[in-house]
Amino acid sequence: MLKDTITYGGQIVLTLYHENEELDLPNRRWRERQKIGRYWLEFEEHSVDTAVEFLAEDTQAERALLSYQHPLSPSGSHEICTVMKRLRCEKKPSHIFLPGNRGFRLPQEDWDLLCEFINKYTGMDLEKAPLACGDTFLFHYVQLCYEKTKDGSILAKPEGFDRLDIQFKRGSVICESQTRHLDPAEESTVSFIPQEDWDSFDLFAYEGDQLWFYAKDVTFIESIRFSMNFATVPTVSLERNRYQAKYNHLGKPDVVQIGQEKTNLRLRQEQQETKLLGWWLPKKTSSYLIQKGLDTTVYDIANKMLDHRWEEVLLFDPYLLDKKGKTALIDWMRLLCGSPAKNLWAVYYHKAEAENAMTLAEARRLLATDWSLFQILRRNANCLHLVGLSQYIHDRFLLCRAGSSFSGISLGTSLNSLDSNFFCVHILSDPFARECWETLWGQMGAHTVETEVIPHE
Repeated sequence: MLKDTITYGGQIVLTLYHENEELDLPNRRWRERQKIGRYWLEFEEHSVDTAVEFLAEDTQAERALLSYQHPLSPSGSHEICTVMKRLRCEKKPSHIFLPGNRGFRLPQEDWDLLCEFINKYTGMDLEKAPLACGDTFLFHYVQLCYEKTKDGSILAKPEGFDRLDIQFKRGSVICESQTRHLDPAEESTVSFIPQEDWDSFDLFAYEGDQLWFYAKDVTFIESIRFSMNFATVPTVSLERNRYQAKYNHLGKPDVVQIGQEKTNLRLRQEQQETKLLGWWLPKKTSSYLIQKGLDTTVYDIANKMLDHRWEEVLLFDPYLLDKKGKTALIDWMRLLCGSPAKNLWAVYYHKAEAENAMTLAEARRLLATDWSLFQILRRNANCLHLVGLSQYIHDRFLLCRAGSSFSGISLGTSLNSLDSNFFCVHILSDPFARECWETLWGQMGAHTVETEVIPHE
């Protein structure tokens, strides 16, 4: 097997073992180094007989099966999964972290260079998993070759597996499942012929009821034209400043964990790692001072937040139906409906016979005549609710929820005056966004006096 060691200023950053037989290279000797800050960052790879750290019977190694998308996987191929064993180190490199892992000792630019070097020579992305530093890993690589044929079936060439499962999907819905039982001692080609139309699939390979390989949301680009369309980012045009909101609708890779329960050390370091991942972020992007006339910054912040697969979105502004803010109302409804969230609530303060505010019927007619909004609603099939409250809520909020995950921002001025005021935008912490969501959702339940759904048909 091969052993990789990365050190920084003489302190071990990573120890990696790669145990596949094809990686038995007796004469292997490879070294690289780079000066970062005060110290040298060094990479060394050579052949060894065993991974001595994993020989003890009482070794408390974490085990996991990683797809190629996982930041700790050295593999860059969708046909390879990584069986990982990980020994966590209590004491992390002091050249990199402050005592107790409460922060980084390295400046951010040096940390970025260190992560770039490690990614180049190991394939691991420590920017997303900083507390992997100091740990020891044992990797075993499992490969399953598969391809799509011209008739739309999937050909797999399993070696050593006794069962393959495939789930054909249309969007996020499983439309067909198939299973093949195999003799692991025989070489074979397995063909999965779907009876339903599909656009992606999940593939799982087992040996002895143990999962050894998985690939999720696999798609194939079939032509240059399809590739170009695939790369096209959906946009939403706003009236003010001709702003173009972009929605990539990116998702996150799944990780299948195998092995024993998490140790106290692992739980503690996962909490520390969450804080480290946000070590520089709050200093840069937690709050923004928006100067008069620079309202496009607000659209950028809102667009970035909405460009996720949220289940529900709440927008609160007491003056949302202000007669002088018709353009702002249309723009923000376009911005909301351009997101992948299917359930959207735009909430305002309802005051009977208010001279400066549109009625709900007037607002509905205004939105129903906006062709761009109609096209967005029709494309995304959103459900947009206009909700009037008898309870006045002064601050403006954009809040998002997906399961138990929350995110949000607060704005210091009304949406119809973003271009004419100096004000602040605050990115809410996730726990505080949840608190705001639960509180304001409760206010909606208690004080709603009128509501209207804007149809997408």
